[in-house]
Amino acid sequence: MEGEAVSGVFVEERGGADGMPSFSCIFLLRGRLAGARAAVETWFPGEPERIRGSLAFTPEDAAAR
Repeated sequence: MEGEAVSGVFVEERGGADGMPSFSCIFLLRGRLAGARAAVETWFPGEPERIRGSLAFTPEDAAAR
């Protein structure tokens, strides 16, 4: 499906137990599919800086770069 939009939200929190420091990560993602790949950009909500990357899809998994 050429030209289909992809978007997502990533949120993860770790630590805060047994003396471990807490850590949280959140970012938004959007892009367009071109075959089994998608050129994407990610960013932290409310921040203007964008990070460009790609997603690659196979029948078994997906990989971000």
